[in-house]
Amino acid sequence: MHVELPRDPVRIWYEMTGVEDAEPITTIGGDLMGHRQFAFATPLLERELCVVSWDFRGVGKSDRPIQEYSIDTKVNDLVAVLDHAGIDRTHLWATATGSYTAIRFAMRYPERVGAVITYAQYKPEPAMWAIWNSLDTIFDEFAWPEAARLVCKLFGGPASHEEWLGQEFEEGSTAELYRLIHPVQIGSDLTEELRATRAPMLVMLGDSGPMGKSSGYARGYEGMKELRPDIELTVIEGATGTYCMISHPEEATAAALSFLRRHPFGTST
Repeated sequence: MHVELPRDPVRIWYEMTGVEDAEPITTIGGDLMGHRQFAFATPLLERELCVVSWDFRGVGKSDRPIQEYSIDTKVNDLVAVLDHAGIDRTHLWATATGSYTAIRFAMRYPERVGAVITYAQYKPEPAMWAIWNSLDTIFDEFAWPEAARLVCKLFGGPASHEEWLGQEFEEGSTAELYRLIHPVQIGSDLTEELRATRAPMLVMLGDSGPMGKSSGYARGYEGMKELRPDIELTVIEGATGTYCMISHPEEATAAALSFLRRHPFGTST
């Protein structure tokens, strides 16, 4: 279904699946995949939780206006979805640039957040801009279908799902929209906002690839621990960067559910 935001105007797509009366969890994917980044994890989450899947504007099944984009744009879209769905409080599972949305939402609306699972991304890192500069050149030289597949390779998409990811990237958005959305995310510094969050937080990432635990992308985890020493880390072995819920959905979902069971709504601040 869609929630309409007349003030813009745009329509934001979402759906609710899983156990109706269970605690909700809302997934937040990256700038090209939206809810599809959790396509393989969602059926596993549905066994235990109420799952809110959604696409922020510019991606997937939501409207794709050519406009100025920001983290606030995504946060406001998420608020609209939760309000329309009648959800007062939710856990969040974010990855890639969805992490910025999760952190800002958790800081701005602490009463609406349970626990947060995120990627190690909250401020600019040289590695992010190095990859983006390569992508910007690719968009000038290649048509979108081929460029989308090169994006997948640059971000370390797992070989086991390369064809599927390339198709999802191609259908999920466009080069024009990606150029409007992505640089704003990786150019934002949420240091003080992360410090101000109080929700239990778990960083989840794979152990290999250009976005893996030893990469410049994932270096943010060290800074996160300095800001919030209570933040936990789980590394999915054999997974690449932010694709652990795609290539290893059973392991990633098991780690997520284990964390959420230890932090139900009653224990979150």
